[in-house]
Parts: sequence; structure tokens; C-alpha cells
Amino acid sequence: MRIVMNAVNTASAGGWGVFRGLVPALSAVATDDEITVLLPPGNSSLPMRDGARVVLVPQVRRGPRMQWRLVDDFFRLPAIARRLQPDVFFSITDLAPSRVGCPHVLLLHNPWVTYRLSRRQIGPSLRDQLIYAAYYPARFRRLWPRLARVIVQTPVMGDRLRARFGVPAERITVIPPGCLLNPGGTPLRRRRVTSAEPLRLFWPARAYPHKNHDVLAPLCRELMRRGLSDRVHFYLTVDTRSDRRGQRLLKGLRHCSSMVTNLGPLAKEQVERWFDQTDALFLPTLLESFSLTYLEAAARRRPIVTSDRDFARHACGDAGYYVDPENPGDICDRLRELTAHLNEGTVRIPDVPRDGQTGTSWNDVAARILSVLHEAAGAGGRGTLDVETSPAVAAAGGSR
Repeated sequence: MRIVMNAVNTASAGGWGVFRGLVPALSAVATDDEITVLLPPGNSSLPMRDGARVVLVPQVRRGPRMQWRLVDDFFRLPAIARRLQPDVFFSITDLAPSRVGCPHVLLLHNPWVTYRLSRRQIGPSLRDQLIYAAYYPARFRRLWPRLARVIVQTPVMGDRLRARFGVPAERITVIPPGCLLNPGGTPLRRRRVTSAEPLRLFWPARAYPHKNHDVLAPLCRELMRRGLSDRVHFYLTVDTRSDRRGQRLLKGLRHCSSMVTNLGPLAKEQVERWFDQTDALFLPTLLESFSLTYLEAAARRRPIVTSDRDFARHACGDAGYYVDPENPGDICDRLRELTAHLNEGTVRIPDVPRDGQTGTSWNDVAARILSVLHEAAGAGGRGTLDVETSPAVAAAGGSR
């Protein structure tokens, strides 16, 4: 079978995580298939098995990224698909082209499609509001009827697709992601949290609007008001070299610089090291499709302070320390709870998932995706597929 894997417009941090894990894995497991991967600019060195066609690498493009994505989705990628004539077209980008002339499968990891945030939460940028709140949902609404299958990473996303867009259950498959970090890591601290050795919170996230870095300044002020400013320290991974939002964020945190350290972008080995050198993952995010960061924290045996949202509870279960991500007072309360649990040795840590669950290897994930691609191609984009659904979907019997 001929598979074209579309990764041309992979750009987000979460998308890169999927890209680095899935592309080599799918190449490794699809030994009887002909694979052509359409890579984003500058990534032709990705490890692939012998015989995989690496690929049509676009030249570096200048100008607004969103403009080039429109050109790709409406003109360039359909033309490539017509030339290559695959049996199935598989997109792992935020969205994808509509007309590719064959069954089309989309791995959807764009939470803006399924969640609604207020304009205040998105921020003052008219560009961000148009792209995130308007374009992404509108584009998916027109795209999904042409998709043979939609792969999502959690039942939560599947439920939301059905509720918001009416996507039939038989077109949705839930396949949890893999994790690139090695399991294990250093044990949790045994020393009490003090002003000399404060609670160290690792926040590995780009400064996207939905990552909610805007809560950090008022949170630091609340910690100061409560006399806890010397008991908590945040470690960020904001890119100040190319991210103007990140530059503005750090400029606004100058009054609490003693509580914040920006590490900048980190490689995989550095992420592992900083999980080991800190006490907990801190992720007060406003929305996610499924954050690989939850898997990484579980793999490195660290507790998780995160938002009281459906995607977070699905990932962390009863082990999470849940906060209202827009309430600095509530976040302070949970940090005090976490500190007490660390001091008492009763801290909660999410379990590392077993085989067949979230957190399996990327080769396992790729094998399951390959099965979906084969069935979609064999059905010509029609027919049904066994799907993993949440209890709520099963009880609903597939109705909206």
C-alpha cells in the first residue's frame, strides 16, 4: 500500500513531539508499505528505515506562516497527492487539505478545534482571535466530512468532536500517544521545603496563549502577599530569541525575578535532567488535546499540578493536584498542599501507563495507526471501524 504522510506544516510544540515520535516509528513498522513523508522545512535528517521515501522537503519560506499553510492546504498538497497517487493520505498537522483524491486520515491534536475560550483568555491579539477562535473550528467543520477517519489521542477529544461537529463515532478512533522520555529518574526530594531549598516547579511549555503564562505574574504577587515568595521557584522554557510573546512575558516578570528562572528551549536529554532536578510539573494550561508533558512527568516520577479540566483529569486521574488555572489564590492553596505532602512523604504521582494504554512506545502507537490507515484505504474512505470510546459515548449509543 502506498502511504503519503503529511507533516509539512508541523509547527506547534505538541505537534513536534508527535512528529519526532511517530514519523520514524511508522516508517519502522510499515515494512510492507511504500511510505513517502512530506517533511517540514529543515528536517530531512529524521531517522527512517531503508526504503522509506524521505521525502519532499519544502524550501524555507518567508512571510506569514498562516499564509503558507493556506497555500499548502488548498493548492500545493492536493497537487502533490495527485502526482503521487497514494492509496491513503495521512495528515499529522494541525489541519489538512480537503481534496487529495484518496481516503484521508487526520491525526487531530489541535485543541482549538474542540474547545472554546473567551477572547480575554486568548488575549488582545486580533490575529490570535481570528486564527484560534474562528478559523480553526470553521476549517475543521468543512474538512471533516471529507475525512475517512479522525484519530484523536483521548476519549475526551472524541466526545467533544461528536458534541460540537456531529462527527460520527465510526469515523473517530482513539489512539493514545507515546512518550520519548526514558522512564525512571531520580527519587523525590527527602528534605523539607524551606527558604533555602524552595519547591521547584518545572513548567516546560512555549508561551502560547492557552498555556496560560499570564497567570504567573499575579500568582507571584499572591505568593508574596502570603509570605511564600522564598518557598517556591518556577523554571520556564520560554524561547525569547524568536518569540515576542515570550519576551513580553519575561519583561512583565521582572518584579519577581527571584522566583522565576527561564531555561529557554530544551532538548530531550535536558528535559529529562530538569524533571530530575525539580520537584513537580506545573502546567496551569487552559486547553490541551493531550499534553505529552503529562506522560513525561509520569515517566520521570514527578507529581503534577495542573488545571481542573477534563483533559487533565483524563491524563492524571486521582493523582493530580488540580487548580483553577485563572485563580492565583487557588493555585497557592494547591502548592501549599503539595509542599505539605512532599514534607510528609505522601505526595501523589500518576502511574506510568502499562502496554496498551496511554504512554506506550511510539512503535506500538504507529502499529495501531497503520491498522487504521489500511482499513481506511481498503474501505475507500467508507465503512465502519471499531473505536475506543469513553463510557459517556458508549452510554449515548453514538447519538449526538
